[in-house]
Amino acid sequence: MTRRNDHHDESPSVTPSGDPLASRGRRCAGRAELIDLLQDWLARTDRPTVGDVGTFGGSAWLSVDTSAGIVHINADTTRGAVERVVRRYQQSHGAPWTVVANRRGRTNRIIAETDVSEATGWYAYLKVAVEAGTEVR
Repeated sequence: MTRRNDHHDESPSVTPSGDPLASRGRRCAGRAELIDLLQDWLARTDRPTVGDVGTFGGSAWLSVDTSAGIVHINADTTRGAVERVVRRYQQSHGAPWTVVANRRGRTNRIIAETDVSEATGWYAYLKVAVEAGTEVR
């Protein structure tokens, strides 16, 4: 009896659609892995946001383990923000991200930029608040 080989050459991290972020719940082991994943997403898709925004985009789509804890990146994080974060990470040779206060004053928002006003479209948050200014590696 001949066994059928259902193995596909495609990486298990990439969905049949070619979009590595097609489904919610991806978790990266560190920022370098996240940046690689986001670069892949930028190259493979033209989607305007990392996830399916649906009726509420402010929900976690993917996460990354960091020195400050698990950072959740929301579905409504924009393509432009991803491009900026990837570019800054590469140009700064992995400079740390920073914790700032969110709109409600809770210190769990993560920014990759040095100026919070330039962090538009990047919706990344720690589950647990930490001290403002904490470096995230």
